[in-house]
Amino acid sequence: LNKTAEKVNNLSQKQGHLLHEFIEKSRARNLRVYLQMQAAIPLVIEFSLEVPRVTIGLLTGRLSTRQKLAHNGSLAGPHIQDYLQALIRDLCENYPKIDGLRLDWPEYPPYFLDDVFLDFSDHAKEAAKRLGLDFNGMRREVGDLYRQLQGQLTDSDLIAWTGSERGSALLLRFLSGRAGIEEWIQFKAILTEELLQKSRKTLIEVGHSDMELIPNAFPLDLVSGMDYRRVAAHSNAIRVKLYTMHWPMMLRFYADSIRRANPQVSDSPLVGALESWLDLVDDEGLSS
Repeated sequence: LNKTAEKVNNLSQKQGHLLHEFIEKSRARNLRVYLQMQAAIPLVIEFSLEVPRVTIGLLTGRLSTRQKLAHNGSLAGPHIQDYLQALIRDLCENYPKIDGLRLDWPEYPPYFLDDVFLDFSDHAKEAAKRLGLDFNGMRREVGDLYRQLQGQLTDSDLIAWTGSERGSALLLRFLSGRAGIEEWIQFKAILTEELLQKSRKTLIEVGHSDMELIPNAFPLDLVSGMDYRRVAAHSNAIRVKLYTMHWPMMLRFYADSIRRANPQVSDSPLVGALESWLDLVDDEGLSS
C-alpha cells in the first residue's frame, strides 16, 4: 500500500499541473471538461497488484476473491459509499472548473455470469433489512435460478427462454412470478440509485450543484442495477456502454460458464438463448 501510494503521490507532484493546464486550455477553446472515475473501486485496490482484490458477497454468503474484470465492492458497503463521496469532494476542491463527473460502474457490471448473481454480502443483508426486503427469500430464489444455470439446464429450458422479445423484456417474462428474483432486481436498482443520489447530494453540499453528474451504464440494466428511470432524477445524462468489444466477449464468457456446467445442452439453443438475453443482433440472429 505504501509503495503504491508513494508512486501515485510522486507522479501527482511531478505532473499534476498538466491537468490544470489541460482544463484551462480546453475551456479557453469552449470545450467542456469531465473527469471520470470508478464509483465503487478504491484506487489503491484498482492499481496495486499487491493488494487483494475487492471482495463481495456471493450467493453462498462467502466472499469472492477470484479475478474479475470489474473489481467493484458492495454498493451497500458504507466504506464504498464514503470513499466515493470523499473522492467527489476532493475532485471538486482540486478541479473546481470542470464541467462534470462521469461515474463508471456505479452498478454491478455483469461481465461474467457469476457477476450477475450479486450482491449477498453482509452489507447487502443490512441494507435489505433497512429497506424492508426479504434477503433470505431473495437469496433462496436467486440461488435456485443460479443452480439451474449451473448444472440443471436442458435444451427445452433454453428454447423456452428464447422468443421474439429480447433483452430485458425477455428476461422479465421468464423471471415473472418469482417474487424473490423480482425483489432482488429491485434491490440492486435501489442500491445503484442511492449511490447516485448521495453523489448528487455531495455536489450540492460542496457548492457545485451546477456540476454535471453522468453515470456510465450497461445496457443490461435489469441485472446490473442501472434502472434508468430511477437514476434519471440524479443524473444530467446517462452514458450507455455500447462498445462492440464487450458483447462478443460477454457472450463467450456466459456460454463457456453454462457449457462447462451443462455439457448436456446443445449449441444451437444455447447460442439462441444468449443472443436473445443479451439482445446482440438486429437481424435473424447468429448461427451456432
